[in-house]
Amino acid sequence: MNNHSITKNKTAISKQQERIKRVNTIKGIAFLLVILSFLALSISNVSASELSGQASVSYGGKKDQLDDQTRNLVIAQNSNSGVYDQLIGKAKAKTRAEIIAEKQSTTSINSKGVEKSLAPGTARYYVPEFSVYDATTFLEDDIDGDSYYRTFGVIFDVDVYNPNGSEQSVIYAELYLSTDGVNWEHYYSTDDFLISGNSPDDQFEVITTLAEGYNTQNYDVLIDIYEVGYSDIVVTYSSNDSNALYALPLESAEYDTIYIQEVTVHGGSQSTVFLLFTLTLLLVRKIRAS
Repeated sequence: MNNHSITKNKTAISKQQERIKRVNTIKGIAFLLVILSFLALSISNVSASELSGQASVSYGGKKDQLDDQTRNLVIAQNSNSGVYDQLIGKAKAKTRAEIIAEKQSTTSINSKGVEKSLAPGTARYYVPEFSVYDATTFLEDDIDGDSYYRTFGVIFDVDVYNPNGSEQSVIYAELYLSTDGVNWEHYYSTDDFLISGNSPDDQFEVITTLAEGYNTQNYDVLIDIYEVGYSDIVVTYSSNDSNALYALPLESAEYDTIYIQEVTVHGGSQSTVFLLFTLTLLLVRKIRAS
């Protein structure tokens, strides 16, 4: 075999090896695109299922324990947390009427999840008198600039007067949201906390970030106060009592995104899947043509 033949054979082998390498590369890319297609489809399905319900993240504590720096930290943590109030029993998928009826049973679960005996209508010689001195709210995190916010805070001050001379009581609050001021949906249960007479130092603050399932609307807030150990509401304070609790412009995080983000995350999932499958088909055709 002369040198020309050997060179020709080497060239043919080299071309064959390059073709095989090219085909394998295309196959690898095609396989990767298929995987990405299924992943995109999976993510799209998960998002759709998650949006079928409501989700929120809240923090509740005494106001005097929250300076501006700590409050900002809480808001940041709320926004990044996946531990929703609905998952840990702090927010119940129930109406106010349902929760009131539930508490009228002889036993119930207090805000810390401990069963306690209740005494509906139980007569007491000294009956403390409760009132809400004031309530304020604030709004945070309007990412898309439409004047509707994903995070809000409610601060309230409950006072107690007891004829027996004891000016302290342990209470907890059930908080509700409504878009019409009539139908109230539960969104948070506070832990038990101590109040003292008309002291301003026992104000309680609840910071809530709406994660999913809350449409862009104006929401009213209602606060029911309970004394620990008793099933009856001791005082109610709502948008009927203070404009601070009236028509808060709120929306959950999936609505509080800029337009490009909405197209990419929500509207673009199916388009992405279609594009990836189209590229895969083109690569398969190229492999066959090779």
